[in-house]
Amino acid sequence: MTSETHHTPHLTPDAAGQPILAPQELAQYHFKGLEESLLRILNESATKQSKLIAAERDLNVYKQVYDDLQYRFKELESSKALVEKQRDELEKGSRVITLIDGDGAIFEPELIAQGQTGGHLAAEQLLDSIKRYLAEDGMHEYQLYVYIFLNKRGLSDTFNRHGLLQAKRSFDEFIIGFNQAKERFLMVDVGNAKEAADSKIKAILESEIRLPQTKKIIFGGCHDNGYVTTLRSHITEGHESKFILLPGYAEIAAGIKAFALPHIINSSLFLAEKLTNTPFNDLVTNATGEVPASAPMKAGTPSPQKGTPSPQIQEALPSFSFGFLDLEPSRSNPVGSNLSYSQASMLQGPERQRGLSSPPGLDSGASSASSEDWGDLPLRPAAVRPNLGPKGQRKPDPTLAMSKQVPPPCTKFYLTDFCKFGGECTYSHDYVLQIDQFEEIKENAKKTPCMAINSNNACIHGDNCCFGHKCPNGNTCYFLRQGKCYFKGRDMHKSEQAKEAPKTPPKARRAVIIR
Repeated sequence: MTSETHHTPHLTPDAAGQPILAPQELAQYHFKGLEESLLRILNESATKQSKLIAAERDLNVYKQVYDDLQYRFKELESSKALVEKQRDELEKGSRVITLIDGDGAIFEPELIAQGQTGGHLAAEQLLDSIKRYLAEDGMHEYQLYVYIFLNKRGLSDTFNRHGLLQAKRSFDEFIIGFNQAKERFLMVDVGNAKEAADSKIKAILESEIRLPQTKKIIFGGCHDNGYVTTLRSHITEGHESKFILLPGYAEIAAGIKAFALPHIINSSLFLAEKLTNTPFNDLVTNATGEVPASAPMKAGTPSPQKGTPSPQIQEALPSFSFGFLDLEPSRSNPVGSNLSYSQASMLQGPERQRGLSSPPGLDSGASSASSEDWGDLPLRPAAVRPNLGPKGQRKPDPTLAMSKQVPPPCTKFYLTDFCKFGGECTYSHDYVLQIDQFEEIKENAKKTPCMAINSNNACIHGDNCCFGHKCPNGNTCYFLRQGKCYFKGRDMHKSEQAKEAPKTPPKARRAVIIR
């Protein structure tokens, strides 16, 4: 019994009732548990690693999508800002397009004769007329574009034929001045091709009329019925409210007038009537009695005497600068001659004088005698000479000086037989003057300096000039000492005696030697 007990292992259960393993078995047991845990951890790690790789791949995809969306978002933001800006421009910055056929809407030759200065003035006057009209129409924020298309060679030839030589010489400078006046003002020579200006205007009209930002089209081709079909087409399409007419000539073409469109009136900017077809050279050739074929004499009309202008020429001559012709003035007209002073004075110098009036103390007579607007001297043929108003309907009040008449007589009308304001002149053209009254007007006019002499140029009228070649106060002029006299010419304060006195050399003096 004792030996068997000694050789049999005795396993003592632990507190939990589990048998207690031998150390070797216990080690194996724990190693096996660690192995299983390690394998489980490795498997889980591999699974998570694969999930991480997949997640990173998905993240890259999502990042790419996000970047694309962000880029598109920025593009949309930019597009939105651009659209909003365009919307604001459409709502606020409307476009007004002015299209002018320069072959029919001809600027006043007085403006053209001033070259670049005249171009600037023409642009300013045109801009002011348009701004005033649009302001009355409720438009205040807009961009104005002005396009003028013309045949420069053709207009220059026309000026030459009608004696508008200064306008012809200054035409190029006038165009430069107009183009430089405003950034969006453009005057273009399209050459002498048939309907070259028409085609340009129609093309721009076609492209601009349908644009929503083009609020108004100011059309300056009112003289030509050739535009009727184009205008009718756009009016039929519903664009009538966009059109405003800018007439050049006073008479609008019948077809365009029938549309009854609103129009801007600017009588001082363009020639009111077409230039006459009678060439200037024909008038010069026939000035001594030969009547042009285009102006036949009526039966019973006495033949003009040799050396005397025919009635037709006498009627036309006051509208031309014939300072170089030796024509005998009409004896029957005490208030004027065949040579219009207003016309001829344009030849006395290129500079235009403005803002001149008599200093205090010098009565210049009627206000119309002031030199303030003598720079606006007309250069137009007889066919476009304005209506001078009724003449010879009443007598002035004999108890009043001529300058105190109500209204005062128009000095330019009575002394030069020409007034550019015509029937709209604020001074009277209808007085029947006595000789002493006419002399009073002449005397008052002498108190206004002659523009030619005042600029130290020669006056083509000489002693017959109706304006003053000498200051009435002479060399004792109070205003001369103050530097305020408007007679500024070189010799306008010298007496004739002092002017014509022979210059004698000074007597020779013996040298005196002082010792």
